[in-house]
Amino acid sequence: MRTGLDLRHLTFVLTSQCNLRCRYCYQNAKKPGRLSPEAFQAARQVCLQSGNRAVEVLFMGGEPLLEFPLIRRAVEFLEDRCPVDMKIRFIVSTNGTLLTDKIVDFLEDHSFATQLSFDGLSTAQDLRGPATFTVLDRWLDRLQEDHPVFFRQNVQVNLTVVPETVAQLPVSIDYLVKKRTSKISIQPSITSDSRWRAEAIDELDAVFGVIFNRCKYFWEETRQIPLLLFQETTTVPPSHGEEWPMCGILAG
Repeated sequence: MRTGLDLRHLTFVLTSQCNLRCRYCYQNAKKPGRLSPEAFQAARQVCLQSGNRAVEVLFMGGEPLLEFPLIRRAVEFLEDRCPVDMKIRFIVSTNGTLLTDKIVDFLEDHSFATQLSFDGLSTAQDLRGPATFTVLDRWLDRLQEDHPVFFRQNVQVNLTVVPETVAQLPVSIDYLVKKRTSKISIQPSITSDSRWRAEAIDELDAVFGVIFNRCKYFWEETRQIPLLLFQETTTVPPSHGEEWPMCGILAG
């Protein structure tokens, strides 16, 4: 039964557990925790009751692929019962190290927007998880070779920046572009870090100047801009009397 519920986005936080221990993770105080069956069932029902015709459903953690059976159950439930006039878009945010052929096939079959947390070159990625670069490097190649349309349209790499990886940003972006990654997002770590200092602004400015020039060259050669930061946004401004979320970063 549809209601007037104004639900546009629903997040399933499936688990607080993760197979990595990223130093800068905002969930660095890991505790045993799993989405309860009651909350899981209630959230699925709430999604179907939305009065909106388009709803985004995000699966995250911890590492959500630790609970892949729950993801499968939620998707099958929602797709089986989705009203004909509703479109549900599925999203997963994962570190990618638990991907398998079976999981990739499922994500592709259900048109998942797949966000891979991957910080670029091994010297940067090692801060996220030692020895994980090789795993993700291999997956980028396999996705490009075996699932080219899915990789181009649905896979986004989210690159987290900490003070010691700022100087490596241009080469990390170069690496991801050479891997034919069509969507690259750059974001700073959101945990407190005393090494972020005002005097580092000049270094950041110089680094992003290099990145901009490389993206400009890539655009002139291919007419593509993989770095989302430099893409033209189609975000619709808020209506009169409303404000942009948080600091306005979503304004583009």
